[in-house]
Amino acid sequence: IGIRLRNLKGKKWAVLGSKSGLFFSPSIGSGGTVWCVEGPTSSAALVSLGFSVIGRPSNSAGRDHLIGLVKQIRPDTIVVVSEMDGRDDCSFCQDNLCQHCRPGEWGAYITAAAIDGLAGRVVVIHPMIGKDVRDWINAGATRDTLLECVNAQVGQGQADPS
Repeated sequence: IGIRLRNLKGKKWAVLGSKSGLFFSPSIGSGGTVWCVEGPTSSAALVSLGFSVIGRPSNSAGRDHLIGLVKQIRPDTIVVVSEMDGRDDCSFCQDNLCQHCRPGEWGAYITAAAIDGLAGRVVVIHPMIGKDVRDWINAGATRDTLLECVNAQVGQGQADPS
């Protein structure tokens, strides 16, 4: 679909003519649990812990590609991890949860709504430290930490780590 680049200062851009697509781990397959995040670096952070991952190109982009892939692989569980960016004072909404004030969290919820019904269950979790799951993992979150967070949302046994 395209090529995205980032320089050492963190500036991101795409090669001219590129289109946005999904970032996903080679372990994606039928059944099991799939983690859905925003961006390539959060995707890579979860792959480093052994999770099957689908990364969206941004908070709201790639939804059609995501729906198509989820329909193809039919996971048992999808864990959507929000990003905690934005601000608390919003002149666009009353709940301080929209694309203007909390784009990462808003994007997680609209993503979960778009794929609801395509898997056995869809769970949304939020990083306990930092802006995103990459920050959380860099601050010390482990595979077990993330699974415990999912289990707290689901309220039942251990999530399938595949």
